[in-house]
Amino acid sequence: MRRFLVPTRSGRGTMDPFSFMDNAMRAMFQEFSDSTQDNNRPMVPSMDVYRKDGIFTLVMDLPGVDKNDIDLKVYRDRVEVKAQRSAQECLKEEDCAHSERFYGSISRTVSFPTEVDCDSVQASYVDGVLKVQVKELQAGGEGKAIAISDGSQA
Repeated sequence: MRRFLVPTRSGRGTMDPFSFMDNAMRAMFQEFSDSTQDNNRPMVPSMDVYRKDGIFTLVMDLPGVDKNDIDLKVYRDRVEVKAQRSAQECLKEEDCAHSERFYGSISRTVSFPTEVDCDSVQASYVDGVLKVQVKELQAGGEGKAIAISDGSQA
């Protein structure tokens, strides 16, 4: 819901700039706070992807996630990371004064600009940072000879 700010006047008939600014700041942070409370949508973690010497490296921040709660799948054209971040403490909603930390599903899919060798994947998870390395497939590699049948069943 959109809120419109209307300056109010103090009892003396002049506008109080401090009250106006205080009200504006409260409204701005309230709208921000309301938008961050949607835990039904998956978190999109920060990451870097780069290519050096024929190896793609993906570095993704997953703080507070247990290694066993990470599902990593690498395909020839993309990598998918799914995880679950569980709440550390059990707080009742009515006991919480303010909450910005995210708990729930985490999901991210990244497409590679070229195909990769799925058999070359190496992954590590240290201090809340997932690192995935995979070799780029070399274009025009060795061809494979294919026998052609004459169509008769022998």
